[in-house]
Amino acid sequence: MPDDLRRYLAQPGLVQLLRAARERVEALGRIGGSLRLANLTVEAGDRLDGFFGRHIPMERGPVTIRLAEIDQVLQRSRWQVTLTKVLEGIDGPIRLRPQQRQQCRQAWKALLAGVQVQVSGPAREWVEAIAAGGTGGYRILKSAFDQDPAAAERQLWAVVTALERLEPMQGETEWRGDIDAAASGESADVLADKSVVWGNRTSRSGRMGRLPIFAAEITGDPHAFDRDTPLGRLFYAALVFWLRREEQGAAESEESEEAEATVTESVKDSDAKSVGTSSAEVHRTLLQEAGLEGDDISSFVSVFGLVALPDDPLAPLLKAAYQAGQPINLTLRNLQGGIKQGKAIRRWAMVAGQAVYIVENPAIFSALLDRYAELRGQRNAVVTAPLICSSGQLSMAALWLLDSLITAGCQLYYSGDFDRKGLEIALQLTRRYKIGNGVGAFQTWRFNQETYRRAKKAIHFSDEDRECFEGMTIPWDRELPKLLAKTGMVAYQENFWAELAMDWLGE
Repeated sequence: MPDDLRRYLAQPGLVQLLRAARERVEALGRIGGSLRLANLTVEAGDRLDGFFGRHIPMERGPVTIRLAEIDQVLQRSRWQVTLTKVLEGIDGPIRLRPQQRQQCRQAWKALLAGVQVQVSGPAREWVEAIAAGGTGGYRILKSAFDQDPAAAERQLWAVVTALERLEPMQGETEWRGDIDAAASGESADVLADKSVVWGNRTSRSGRMGRLPIFAAEITGDPHAFDRDTPLGRLFYAALVFWLRREEQGAAESEESEEAEATVTESVKDSDAKSVGTSSAEVHRTLLQEAGLEGDDISSFVSVFGLVALPDDPLAPLLKAAYQAGQPINLTLRNLQGGIKQGKAIRRWAMVAGQAVYIVENPAIFSALLDRYAELRGQRNAVVTAPLICSSGQLSMAALWLLDSLITAGCQLYYSGDFDRKGLEIALQLTRRYKIGNGVGAFQTWRFNQETYRRAKKAIHFSDEDRECFEGMTIPWDRELPKLLAKTGMVAYQENFWAELAMDWLGE
């Protein structure tokens, strides 16, 4: 493009005109349609008047200009160039979006077709379903492809390679080992519908591989299939398609990429929310169905005073900790050894109706243990009820332990802070277990209006928390959320821990 033309088109007004023209041409794929210009200076307006040889009424607001007119002006000028030549001379080749979209669609189809012919079994079926656009994982992979086709191809190959190496689970869901229908007074059929049966499914081979090692073997990265990574979400979507197809139908109508990218909503909602399980449990169960085990060490729960049956591997450990007056952290690995020949076994030396107290606050857990140590020194006090601390939201280890205690016929008592998190934990427990007093039941512990009114308060709720309480319904004290919303202040367990100590230690 001639230097004098370039200098001429670099004037105010003409720069904005040609920038808008390029955007329009790339969007339409041709010279056509109109563009709008607004908020130009007086100088820019004068330059546009000179370019078109007529007055452009910018003083009246935004103006509409046809691209065909711009093209005609340039062709009639002394330079006799087209608009296309000018746009390419200023900013390089025009990227026509319709053509780009067509090329992208062709490349997408070619990728899936090329992979399909090289794989078989569930991997091939999954790729075929993605090609049809009707399965979990389509939006995840397509979004990755639109951003970086080469990276998306690597992700696709990683997942299909993983699927070809995995084996489906054998048979139906097996009991976790902590579940005993007789202990709860309910039939096995009823219990099978509850969340306490999550986990410990076995692969066809009977062997369970470690997810990080499996991921490293496939990709070189042990964290590649972690569920918070793009590849991990794609892998999980593939597992859902493979192992839970009958539950995936509801997810296919979801328009949200977020819903697909985390956990297939039909699985997450039906399996988790209604029965108080966590999405981590759903995720872990699906991995186990495929013959994979995740991390079973970092998830733990703190206990004190828990007694196992003499032949249980945990018995000497728990006994020594109690005799020393020390709590102990039980990991998921410690808690998943409760199955023999596919049947649940008892592991806790508990009588039916045995009280078990639960707190979520580690500071309160320690304060209660301090009080026990004082009484033990004064009058050789003994603990008649185990004490459990979840250290915040209920981990999988905490849930599995509570499941096993319910199975043993224990009566669980939970107390938390009078805040949003505390109520949400209690709600999760009410969804998971039957509420009431007696064998295999759950009850809140000093978690009512009376205790809240007496407790000292200093911290205000956020507006978001107050709105949450106003719409919250809880089964054990229906007016409590309204009271919290009205009062607008948090009551922490530190302000009524002495009452908890009296209950636990029988003072």
